[in-house]
Amino acid sequence: MGREFVLGKLPETLSRLVFNYKTLGLDRFWKTEREDTLVLTERDREYKIESYLVYKIDHVLKKRSDIGVVKAFILHLHPCPNIEASYIDKWLQFALKPGIEELELQMSLLEKRAEYNFPCSLLSNETGGSLQSLRLSSCAFHPRTALGCHKSLTSLDLSFVHITGKELGHLVSNCHALAKLFLYGCNGIIYFRVPGVLWHLNHFHVIECKKLRVIEINAPKLCSFACGENLHRSLLERQRSKTLL
Repeated sequence: MGREFVLGKLPETLSRLVFNYKTLGLDRFWKTEREDTLVLTERDREYKIESYLVYKIDHVLKKRSDIGVVKAFILHLHPCPNIEASYIDKWLQFALKPGIEELELQMSLLEKRAEYNFPCSLLSNETGGSLQSLRLSSCAFHPRTALGCHKSLTSLDLSFVHITGKELGHLVSNCHALAKLFLYGCNGIIYFRVPGVLWHLNHFHVIECKKLRVIEINAPKLCSFACGENLHRSLLERQRSKTLL
């Protein structure tokens, strides 16, 4: 992992942009605004934090619009459960350009949050053709067709993401270079089947996907497989039924 710089003190050339609690200076924000935020309602407090983050991110991206190719774009928006989707779309459009290799988007984990629908159209052949690592958390992800990163993607990590087993199976079947697949808390997946052979997949972890009951994949090089207790029991029962037959 590359070095993280405090925003506003970035070097002239930078291929990795990280927006998180540390780089956005949220610790300093809480110290200076603590008394004011305590008397605000929860929604007003969220709005104040959101306004601060939007200003900081917009300021950095505008200032660094000529930074060249951004190879890694990391965006953590945990403190903003109701941030407008238009802001996120704009920031992703800035990042997803030819040459991008790593994209990470983490949204708020709060139940009372506005769900963000990741714009798959941004991962077209032109903009997503170089993407190697995609990590999404707490959003909706519904790829209907093959993405532009299907030849380059080697790592896919989805946590608390709304996606169906059919959508995931179609996506993975087209990612011929995929070596790592991590699923956590994706409860929209019940049946996960990947047609064809995943020749490069060697790590597959599926944890806390409570509705998932069936997995059908062909991965000759798989060396690391981890699953939750509920899925483990389901797979054992399925294997026993096949044995009895």
